[in-house]
Amino acid sequence: MLTRNQFLRSALGVAAATLGLSVLHACGTSPVPPSPDGGDLGGGGGHPLDARATAGGADGGSGGQSQCVASGTTTTIGDNHGHVLVVSSGDVAAGAAKSYNIQGTSDHNHTVALTAAEFAMLQQDSAVMTTSSFDDGHDHSILVACA
Repeated sequence: MLTRNQFLRSALGVAAATLGLSVLHACGTSPVPPSPDGGDLGGGGGHPLDARATAGGADGGSGGQSQCVASGTTTTIGDNHGHVLVVSSGDVAAGAAKSYNIQGTSDHNHTVALTAAEFAMLQQDSAVMTTSSFDDGHDHSILVACA
């Protein structure tokens, strides 16, 4: 089982790698402004019940949109024991604050609240670190990043 510090170090490494890949990708392309309406984003996607869940968009390509809006997100839940968080590309595009229940197959629930400011970060392809509610004597560190 990972300690909180191990999880945070790992999550920050993933976020740094994601940022590095985003910067490398951006160097080889010309900037294209995002679509004002976000296009047909759909939602959903598979979510294995380990510590990761993915929520993808329907279009599969970026079409000038941010990676999170085009492809959805990947979530990593520290010290996971069956919880699932799916943040769809539609949620990212909408950008409105939202609360999620992450019970999954666990015998208890937690909630995770993402603010409009955190959705704005995802819209700019930045990863977000947050913490679930404190329930059943514990909470979970959560990383939401672009898929």
